[in-house]
Amino acid sequence: RNYIKTEKYNIEEEEEGCIPMSSASLQRQKRVTKNWIETGSRANLIKPSTGYAFLKMVEDAAHLARHVESNSITTYKREKVSFRFQFYDRLLLKIIELQPESGKDIFQSLFKNIQTKEVLTFLKEKSSISDELRIFSVLPIFLFLKTAFKDAWFSLFRISPVVQTLLLTFVCFFFEYIQIQQASWLLMGLGFFTIGIAHGAIDHVTHQNIRNNVDLLKFIVSYVGKGILLGLLWYWQADFALLAFLIFSAWHFGQADFEAWKLPTGIYSFLWGISILGLLLISHFEETVAILQLLPGLTFLENLIALQTNVIIIIQFLFYTIGIALTISTRNKYVLLTLFNIYLFSYLPLLVGFGLFFIFQHSQHGYSFLRYQLNLTNRQFIAKAFPFSFLGSLFMIAFMFVMDEPNWGLFFILLSCLSMPHVISMNTFYKISRLKKNYLI
Repeated sequence: RNYIKTEKYNIEEEEEGCIPMSSASLQRQKRVTKNWIETGSRANLIKPSTGYAFLKMVEDAAHLARHVESNSITTYKREKVSFRFQFYDRLLLKIIELQPESGKDIFQSLFKNIQTKEVLTFLKEKSSISDELRIFSVLPIFLFLKTAFKDAWFSLFRISPVVQTLLLTFVCFFFEYIQIQQASWLLMGLGFFTIGIAHGAIDHVTHQNIRNNVDLLKFIVSYVGKGILLGLLWYWQADFALLAFLIFSAWHFGQADFEAWKLPTGIYSFLWGISILGLLLISHFEETVAILQLLPGLTFLENLIALQTNVIIIIQFLFYTIGIALTISTRNKYVLLTLFNIYLFSYLPLLVGFGLFFIFQHSQHGYSFLRYQLNLTNRQFIAKAFPFSFLGSLFMIAFMFVMDEPNWGLFFILLSCLSMPHVISMNTFYKISRLKKNYLI
């Protein structure tokens, strides 16, 4: 201080410090050399919710010094923050973000009712669970519980759709075990009438040439026209219509998965779609045949029914072989995990297994891709999808309840006619998005 008062100096640079109040790890710059060692905030040693860092930095510096002295610095690894302390930080940060006025009351209550030594032990992340329960008992419990519920809900949607599907598969196994299969159907219904329909109800937004109502009307006429053409094919050549439906469904499923996993699409994604759709259907052979028997005009059913069990097993083995080969070639964990999910689906009813894949993996992949490419929030996406989601839901509900005896064969055909133009629209949008990405690169 005396030196500053007596000596002349120039200010060449000013430094400002701030607490990185985020539960996410800081983005590190590329190391200058392999011997570059991060410390302090660069090493994520600052507690994001409170900024408490002094002791952790001192201990870290001492450990570093000992490793430098023993020439073993390359083996030094920092202890990771435990999950529960990350959770506590995340809750407090979310509370401060949404209700900043509550921060003062929380800290006043904390230091008023808990000894400073215990508070510091908690901030050092050295406290026990019993200590933490005592600390939380003096805080506004309902505020923390409400925030914890929101965190759990949003954490669920941060999980990969493939993992979500796996978790929900076990939920459906539980419903089967306690013999309340209606709960599985309720889950499928909720998923289908929300994200299942919504992800396909925004094709008018992905279309590049809609500038006014006239363009929108042209799009709708073209969209419906494509569905009508498939409907006519069902009427004239049901076998070819079914084959076309299965081919474009396989293409669409494979394309959506590979785009989500950032894998090259094309023949490999098509083979992937064929394998997962084939496994879904062949592992429920009797149910698949029963559904196909509801479709009018099919002429190959007798040959299908006559298939021997050993032939079915060989076909199933072939589809698994394709899936495993793609797992090895892509080295992608989600490819393998999806194969495992498909295997588990074979122990559930066909429509439940197909619903789990279609809604919670395929539809979520499509929904996430569209949201990202169109730069939409969840609310904006739902608003744009609502008109066609509402009409689609109304049509399906009316079909199920208005008819005295619902014709499920006709329902399947109508569903295929609605799906086909969506597949074409999404294929075009995937290509446009890829071209934009390549252009920017």
